[in-house]
Amino acid sequence: MAETKRKRKIKQRDLQSDLSALLETREDITADWSYPEWTDAPSAGCCDAFELFIFKLITIVPVIITFCLFAFFGTYYIYCFLYPCLIEDFGSTLGLPEYWSTTQERETDKYWAQVLLIIFIFCAVNLFAALILTIFTNPGNIPHDHEWDMPDEQFLPQMRTSYGDSDSDISTLSIKT
Repeated sequence: MAETKRKRKIKQRDLQSDLSALLETREDITADWSYPEWTDAPSAGCCDAFELFIFKLITIVPVIITFCLFAFFGTYYIYCFLYPCLIEDFGSTLGLPEYWSTTQERETDKYWAQVLLIIFIFCAVNLFAALILTIFTNPGNIPHDHEWDMPDEQFLPQMRTSYGDSDSDISTLSIKT
């Protein structure tokens, strides 16, 4: 009976420590991300400051390219196809007079342009939301468990090569323990 109470207490203590570790991890994840402190080091020289500026720029460039492509293709699609179909006039917008041969084609294209506009707006809003969520999502942290700690050099096996009559290749490597 006393032994089971002791086991329960140990189990409860383990659960409490797991819960506290989980809460610490959650706090780490929800913390605002920022550049490491060494990026704003006051003692950094001119070359180091330039290098850090380039690193910061490299993190921004993919975002700028993505938004520029998104804006360009969206504008191009709307201005060069959807808008002329909706106002039924390719002549004044793109300089293509007599684009439709019949009124029936013009009405059909106008209907399909309206359908495509709805689909386009739905997809564009979802893509934009995904881009924004991707930018603002924390990538996570390395867990604080001992399992993820790097071993000290004193515990790493010592590698040495044995030179004998055979050629020096992978088979000649041995590990000292």
